[in-house]
Amino acid sequence: MQNQYMLQSIKGLSLIVMIALFVACESSPTAPTTGTISGVALDKNSNAPVAGALISTVPATQSILTQADGTYVLGDVQPGAYVVHANKNDSLIGTATVNVVAGKTSSATIILSTPAATGTVAGLIKDAVTAEPYRNTEVRLSSRIDAAITDSNGLFKFLNVPVGQNVITVMLGKHGTRQVTANVKEADTTFLIISVDTGGTVPPDTMSSDGPMAHYMLDGNVADSSGNGYSGVEEGNPTYGPDRFGIPNSAIHFASPSQWVRIPTSESFNALPLTMAFWFKCDQPYPSDGIIIGKYLHPSGEGYSVFFEAGVLNASYTRNKFNAYARADVVPYKLDQWNHVAVVYSTSGTMLYVNGVYVDGDSWTGKPSPTTTTQQFMFGTLRSSTLKPEQMPGLIGYMDDVRVYNRALLPSEVAKLAK
Repeated sequence: MQNQYMLQSIKGLSLIVMIALFVACESSPTAPTTGTISGVALDKNSNAPVAGALISTVPATQSILTQADGTYVLGDVQPGAYVVHANKNDSLIGTATVNVVAGKTSSATIILSTPAATGTVAGLIKDAVTAEPYRNTEVRLSSRIDAAITDSNGLFKFLNVPVGQNVITVMLGKHGTRQVTANVKEADTTFLIISVDTGGTVPPDTMSSDGPMAHYMLDGNVADSSGNGYSGVEEGNPTYGPDRFGIPNSAIHFASPSQWVRIPTSESFNALPLTMAFWFKCDQPYPSDGIIIGKYLHPSGEGYSVFFEAGVLNASYTRNKFNAYARADVVPYKLDQWNHVAVVYSTSGTMLYVNGVYVDGDSWTGKPSPTTTTQQFMFGTLRSSTLKPEQMPGLIGYMDDVRVYNRALLPSEVAKLAK
């Protein structure tokens, strides 16, 4: 009887434990999908906390003011790379970059300083013969890495331009550029009317329609669909899988650094300006190192490439054994998902876009000029004069819709490619 009672007690206890475990499993919280940005805003000169500074982010999340001790907290932020801005009544400004991870708090200390004296540059671009406005035209400024795009009336504007001489460059695609000089004054607007004469060969609003020099759709092969004859050669037998839409056999897959694609006729890829645009997805969330695309022979310091280094996405154009270079970098978005990357190389510098959004840029150190490398254009990996092919860290993952332009794409064009 005692044994039977003990057996019943054990059964009852087991039932209670099972119910408790079931309830615990049912009530356990789901994995977090957002993260948090926290930090402090500090004065560069005094290192004192800055209270009441407006905190905002790019891409946009929310805007708040720093506390009395200079601290701030941005909650419920989607994972990804962000630039955090701090502005104290336009008298102190600063930025910091941060990568947000789901379920974690990322720290971003922002150092604020007094902005340099600035003014505004604005203008109108019109045809010299017809006086028609040039719409959707890219305009660059020598003191800035970003660009402005003319509106439907041919107007453009740059805010917060450093005081002094600034060169304005109008980008006309295959028809070159037109340059004028603006003398920027503090707290004033310099307005210029720029007449462009291309001999009637460039109708307004059609300058951005030039197609890619090479286009690899990667639908089961590495043929060039641009019609220019730059078809590739597969090395190491890469395979093909689903693209970002889930369509089978529509994106190339590299399973090891011994698999890549090379373009035999590559001299035409020695261009400046030049734009590379492509979709990619890694087999792992955050690779520490890997080479995606470019025309560079390691370690020559001559050519250009997009690559990972210590988990950071980099885009660089180098010349003369690194004596001249322009390099941009950013902690990327989720790499085990499809991302669009576009890199614009020009005499102004390097501009890096992720998913259609400008994330970083760098002006030239040294004199800009087109590369003279004889290395073939490749994607999936690059080559080295000192390392074996399998020693070069290649892309382990997918690539799709690779495009190369021998001109600088407009920000609006990059945004369209990323859709």
